[in-house]
Amino acid sequence: MKTTNFELSKKLAEIGFKAERSYDYLWEHNGIGATRFKPNTMIEDDYIYQHISNGFYPAYDLETLLDALPKKQWDIKNCGEMLSILPAAGRARIVVVKKENESLADTAARLLLLLVEKNIINFKF
Repeated sequence: MKTTNFELSKKLAEIGFKAERSYDYLWEHNGIGATRFKPNTMIEDDYIYQHISNGFYPAYDLETLLDALPKKQWDIKNCGEMLSILPAAGRARIVVVKKENESLADTAARLLLLLVEKNIINFKF
């Protein structure tokens, strides 16, 4: 299953992103490098989010990230090699082009991060 890479997973955690849907994989950073793994037991979301500073980060799939994009009055398009979104209130269309060898999950994560950077959405309450 394609999921967000470690760096994007960490950035999503830093902006306060929490998915309503659960995730199947986690990243763990041990100080040397990051390893993606599938937990062999059910780990409570609250536990993971409380231990993010200890190097655990959820790895999100494309569907989870697309579900997190705002839908009301927004035009979201997945054109295979890019994701674009037309925000409400007449703002310009925002396009994120898929990089070479990048999963669409990573592309969607970059779109979410860009929307936060432009103060269009906010995950910290």
